[in-house]
Amino acid sequence: FYFSSAVMRRESALLVAALLLLVAAAVLAPEADAAAEAPPMWPSKYTMALVLELPYAHIREPIEVTLDRDSGREAIRYYDGMDTTLYRNDLNTTFELYPRKDVETCYIGVFHHSPPPLTSLLPDLTGYTLASAPVDIDGVRCNAW
Repeated sequence: FYFSSAVMRRESALLVAALLLLVAAAVLAPEADAAAEAPPMWPSKYTMALVLELPYAHIREPIEVTLDRDSGREAIRYYDGMDTTLYRNDLNTTFELYPRKDVETCYIGVFHHSPPPLTSLLPDLTGYTLASAPVDIDGVRCNAW
């Protein structure tokens, strides 16, 4: 097992992304009767683009995540694809692609035990109930749990 700056970036990005996704859960849900509406069931395959913003640290990092839970694969792209981390749990392997001076570099990490769990950017809404009234987020009417 190894640690790298990409893994550290992944962990910090996921913490902020989890907070942002509570809002995303509301945005993605269609309007319906509050009493009958169950939380959405997220797909096992999706692509999500987000921007990690930490204004006090002057960080604004665009991130794109593609997850295919069925095949055990995940791709996390930072800075519009300049840095990419590919998780292939089906192969117990991670590939990190990043620029090194003027050359694209690939680091391959092999997990000798079990690979880490794939990232779930969409929150588990089990046990949540729909708010009694929709909320307005940046001019978009959204359900909230």
